[in-house]
Order: sequence, then structure tokens, then C-alpha cells
Amino acid sequence: MPLYPKEREGKALPILGQDVEFSFWPMRKGTGRHGFQSRIFVTDPWNIMERCIRGQPEVGLRLRARAFLEQAKDFYNASQVGGIRSAKPLLLYYCFMNLAKSFILTKGISELTKKAHHGVSFEFLSTKKFVNTELKYHESNDKYDNIFDLLLESLTGEGFNESTILVGKLMPQVLLGHRLWCYAVDKDKSPRKERFIEINDIKFRYNESKNTMWMYFDILKSECTRLNYTHKKILNSARLNDDWKLVRILDDEDKFVRFELRIPESYNSYPSDKINDLVSRVRKRFWRSIKNQSPYRKYYIQVMDNDDPDIPQIAVIYLIMFYLGSITRYQPDQFTRLLRIRYGPFIQEFIENQPRQWLFMLASEFAEQEVAQAAVV
Repeated sequence: MPLYPKEREGKALPILGQDVEFSFWPMRKGTGRHGFQSRIFVTDPWNIMERCIRGQPEVGLRLRARAFLEQAKDFYNASQVGGIRSAKPLLLYYCFMNLAKSFILTKGISELTKKAHHGVSFEFLSTKKFVNTELKYHESNDKYDNIFDLLLESLTGEGFNESTILVGKLMPQVLLGHRLWCYAVDKDKSPRKERFIEINDIKFRYNESKNTMWMYFDILKSECTRLNYTHKKILNSARLNDDWKLVRILDDEDKFVRFELRIPESYNSYPSDKINDLVSRVRKRFWRSIKNQSPYRKYYIQVMDNDDPDIPQIAVIYLIMFYLGSITRYQPDQFTRLLRIRYGPFIQEFIENQPRQWLFMLASEFAEQEVAQAAVV
């Protein structure tokens, strides 16, 4: 076994006497210093998104963003009506697309004054070859606002560096129902190895004398053993190499494998001012599921193939819903067949349970604050 370097010496990062809990947006900017940002508990994520739209200073954009939000909500509510089945993916995609437009307007990425296109296109092959279907990516230009391109820019600040994306490379990047995909992907009924590894904990650390802070995360060694992944395989295939390194744990805790951020973040007077910058460097590598009980988010790393598209979790879900919605609209007979092949249970699980997760994810992006479902009766 290789001898990894020891982890840095540091202490838990306290703000106002409390250790900082990891989220994608741990802190908020106040009138002076940054302060803790509480988790928002809601039963209806639409209210949060509407509240965020009210913060858009441009009146015209605010009104348009609200109109798209209201239409998205109508499409979503229609998709949830009992008995709706064959049209459900189309209604959900229209919900996603209108929400994306509202988000783009609220973030000020574009005023969406040009002719709007999906930003993605494809030619359906067949139900047997659907995993080989190529989604063609189109950038926005002087004539067209391509919605998927603008959604990516709203989420990451940049577009996508490839011209095509295989459907079969997107499906295994879906967290919910992933094991259904694993069991379906091999014709001989031998399940493919799982790609998602649950993170046991993510912690902030700091060195007060050097004015630096960093993060580490742990995964259980038993998970590596169960999935037959070496530590080096995880580091390379989860695309962690650029930002993370394997380290030996100082207290000799033998239950975990620890990954530590390679380059600490420097701060001047207060570490709280730089925590969000620190998280923004690495959040792309963390997949998450949203729960309605503590800890409200479960985080995962994903072991990927070399040619897998490198786009955020929200964008992966959006593209698959675009694909399923388009099939439903133009070739409903093919959608019915898709549900009957071995991938059918996975597709059905995606349609039934992924949209509400996506709504809470996007509500969190609107608010730049963690939005969780309230566990109330």
C-alpha cells in the first residue's frame, strides 16, 4: 500500500463559536462581515423561487421571470394529476425549461429577447439503441437564445466544451435509481459496478497562524471494499486529482479514507469571508440527494469513465428530461416501448422521483442557500 502524506495540522473552523457545517452556500454576506446562513425549510419550493425573483432589480425582467415561473408551476402541477402517464415527461420538461428561463432572467445572464431554442437536439435511433443517441449541444449566438447553454452559464459561469453528449453517458450519472441502471445495463443480468460512493463527512479546517483554510472528506473503507475500488482508482476516476489528494489521518482512524484539498484558501482577517469561495472550487464533484430529515443532504462522489460529460448534476437531470419529453412529444409509441425494455424501471423511477429533487436543487440555486423540505404533517 502506498504511503500517503499526512493530513495538514489544523483545527475545526469555528464561526461565532460554532463549527461550520458543509453546504454549497455555508455563509451569507451581511452589511459587514459574512455570517452563518441557515437552512430554509419549506413544503413548497416554488415560494422560495418567487421570493428570489422579487430581488431582480429590473422590473421588466422580474415580471417575465415570474410569468415563466408561474407557467412552470402549472406544468408541474398538471404532471402530478392522477392518471397522467404518457404525457408526464413532456409536461415535466416544459416545467424544467420554463424554470430554466426564469432562473436565467433572475440571475441576469440573459434578457432572453432573441428567438429561444432548446439548445439541444437529437435524432432518435431506436429503443434498443437509445443509449447511443447523440444529443447535439448548441451555443447561444446573435440570433438564438439556446436555453440549455444559458442554464449552464447560470450554474457554472461557462458553457460546455463538447459538441455532443451520449444519452448512455448521462443515464448512469443519475443518483436516484442508480442501482436500477446498474442491473439493467448488462444483458447477462450481471449488475454493473455502482458508480456513486457515499461521503461519510465533509469538514472545514483552518490554520490560524498561516491564515489558511481547507476541507477534507471521508469515505468508509468498507465502501471501497464492497465496490472493489482502490483508493487510487477513486482519486483518478472521480476526477479528484486536480483538487484533492489522499492523506493519512493524524489520529490513525482506520475506518476511513480521507481526501484533503491540495491547495488551501488564504484569507485576510476573517475566514468566513472566503468560505463560499472555497466551496465553489470543489462543489462540482459532489453529487447530492435531498432528504426531508437530518442531515437533509447526502453527498456522494461519482466514479466516472474517461469520456463521461463533465456537467453539473442539475444539468444532467435537465438533459435527460429533455430527451424523454421530446420522445413523448414526437414519438409517443417509442416512449411506451422504452418503458418495456430492461431500462424501463430506471426510466420510470427517474420520472416519478427525480423532478421534485430537481425543484429543491434549483430553488437552492435561486436562493444561493440550502433549501430543504420541511418534515411536517
